[in-house]
Amino acid sequence: MTGEPLADQTLDRVAERLEGFGSSLSGDSRVAIHALLTSLEAGLRGELEPAYYLSAIDPGIGKTLSVATFLRAWKEGGFDPSSSVLIGVSRLEEIETYLEHAGLDRTDIAVLTSNPDMNALGTPQTQHDHARVFFTTQQMIESRTKGKAFGNAYEFHYQGKPRVLRIWDESLTLAEPLTLRVDDLGLLASPLRHTHPALIREVRSLQRALWDVVAGDVVQVPASLATLAPARRINVDPVGAVVETLKHLGGRAVTVVEVGSGDMRLAGSAAPFPDDFAPVIILDASGRVRSTYRLWEDALGNLRRLPTAANDYRRLRVHLWERAVGKDAFGAEGTREDVVAAVISIIKDGGHDGHWLVITYKDYGEMVEDALRRAVEFDDSKRLHVLTWGRHHGTNAFGDFGNVVIIGQPTYGQASYPALASAACGGHAVPEGALGMLKEGEYRHHLLQALTRASVRRSVNGVAGACNAYIVTSPGNRAREAINATFPGCAIEPWSPPQEQVGGQAGELIGLLEAYGLAGADTVTKKELRDSLGVNGPNFSRLLRHAKVEAYMDRKHLRSDRMTVFGWVRFDAFPEGGWTIDQLDAELV
Repeated sequence: MTGEPLADQTLDRVAERLEGFGSSLSGDSRVAIHALLTSLEAGLRGELEPAYYLSAIDPGIGKTLSVATFLRAWKEGGFDPSSSVLIGVSRLEEIETYLEHAGLDRTDIAVLTSNPDMNALGTPQTQHDHARVFFTTQQMIESRTKGKAFGNAYEFHYQGKPRVLRIWDESLTLAEPLTLRVDDLGLLASPLRHTHPALIREVRSLQRALWDVVAGDVVQVPASLATLAPARRINVDPVGAVVETLKHLGGRAVTVVEVGSGDMRLAGSAAPFPDDFAPVIILDASGRVRSTYRLWEDALGNLRRLPTAANDYRRLRVHLWERAVGKDAFGAEGTREDVVAAVISIIKDGGHDGHWLVITYKDYGEMVEDALRRAVEFDDSKRLHVLTWGRHHGTNAFGDFGNVVIIGQPTYGQASYPALASAACGGHAVPEGALGMLKEGEYRHHLLQALTRASVRRSVNGVAGACNAYIVTSPGNRAREAINATFPGCAIEPWSPPQEQVGGQAGELIGLLEAYGLAGADTVTKKELRDSLGVNGPNFSRLLRHAKVEAYMDRKHLRSDRMTVFGWVRFDAFPEGGWTIDQLDAELV
């Protein structure tokens, strides 16, 4: 194999390893893995153009194994070519996964994280400059390159120079998305008036400028706020958080967003990664479904897509129940009980034995788990595990779980979408229509990350593992289209718990309301309903007061006024609250 490219050597080894697992590397998967390995070798040799190279390979195909095997082959070849590697991970356990397969000695690696035990896996910090492979967290790279060139981030150097091959494992946006509540600017005057008077004068000037803005306006945050802010972080929240956000928004354009009742937010992003951070190879399974990369690609043109590999999900059966289960709706009395009762029913029916992974909202995780354990006698407590949104990606601990329940959908706060769009575009202007595309892409991204925690990630010969998924999601979010795009080849069938049959015109009215909801209606006139039922006004009013109709409307959170019926909960940004990007993409290290 002398003289054979390192990428080709590695490809043969990866194929052998996968054969040992009862799988093979062929078709699109082989093309995508080979393209990744070729890019890694080109990066190692310093031959990549200064751009970002996106490798979107579905979980289970062998992405991490391929990178680790590449490092092993490089070491066994005497580290030829003579070069260096930087790997930024999202979770600490990913470092251990790499080390398990890469065959690197302690002296070959440096580890820089906030965890001393993890750092001890590598050479002492005084020797980091001599370690061929450097592992760190993505947050560490972000924090230590803010406001300076990557070439000046000396802690990441190898023998006095920036490391040549840079790998970013998991999602990347060029900048950090940021939001700031306008009212929170008023928190700064009292604690900082005497110590930082110039800062407070600039903040007051910004407040005056924001007095007359309306939603959609673009405002320039004074650059002076970045330099006038305290050099050290103020360890008092929310004052410290506001100051830090202002520091990063200084000199940046932000969009004004109204989130309800006159509550204004500034949505923007921090300065992007320094220009000399590229070239970087991004390893992101969500790359084929997430819209942030499309925005980046269109806005800047420095994103290169490597060949993609998607699994065939023919062995995935999705049971889809569309009902109001947004974060607020799930917290309403009756909704949680209905959904949990339905989950209990499918576990008890005996049709699907094995292990169950349930993903739900953080505020209700313990309640859901307690209710399930009380109702179902699991012969092994490990047969049930509950994850919450925000902890739904990055772990392989549940690869043997053949049944997944996904409750609700992670929806960002209303200001977070324009902030994420700004970050994806590197602070450049966000194109019209981007936010709707972004919402759909983020839904697909989180759906992929959630479901591939389970047995569906066990890919063999390009076919994803067998899995039963029960997805409860709000109507109007085009869930069926999103599922088909995310999991090509899967089977989707409607699912809902048995409902009490209501006869007569009351049952007809319930059926009409259900149909309008599934069709994505926001409101429907009472006249439309009366005409469909063929009843007059007084009789229709009596129908609305029918006990079964009232119970249905309460369950669906529907209301009526003199002319209309309204209140269907949609997949949309919450008027107030919702998650921030950081909470949902929390890198839990």
